[in-house]
This record gives sequence, structure tokens and C-alpha cells, in this order.
Amino acid sequence: MKENRLYYNKGRFFNRIVEALKNTDGLTVHQIADILKNKKTGAGRLHKSHPSNRQIGQILNKFPHFDKINENNNGITIMGHSVKINLWKLSELGEEE
Repeated sequence: MKENRLYYNKGRFFNRIVEALKNTDGLTVHQIADILKNKKTGAGRLHKSHPSNRQIGQILNKFPHFDKINENNNGITIMGHSVKINLWKLSELGEEE
């Protein structure tokens, strides 16, 4: 058996999410989506495709490179109900890449 390494495919949005989370204390999924929509390629152009908020949440939950800091009930819907909002940061595994 090989070392404990991750061998599954990371997909095309993984590296962009890691770049968005570097040097931050924690971001919500909506803040990460805003950063990805405004981020430019190496040629200075905006990216043509962006992950949805649901895709970002799935990537953050799937990979051990990301840690959930806390769940706040600060979000409020239109009807006045409180909603859990998660803050995400890079784990020690994610900072190595």
C-alpha cells in the first residue's frame, strides 16, 4: 500500500478555491464565489466558467484540504428565519500545496 496520499481527481475549480482562501482568516461560500468571479487568468482575462455556490460547498466538504471554522446562525432569510453560515479556511494539508 502506498503512503496516505490523496489520489482522486481534484477537478478544475479546486486550485482556484485554494488561491481564494490563501492568506485569509476564513470566508463564507458567497465570499469565495465573489472572489472567483472577479479573479483573472494569467493573461489578465476573467475566467469564462465559474462554480455555483452549491459546487463550491461540495468541494469544500469533500476535500480534507479545507476546514470548517464555525457555524454561525447569523444569516437571515426573507421570512426572518435564521440560517447557518459556515466559515472556511485552508487546513494544514491545503497550505502545503
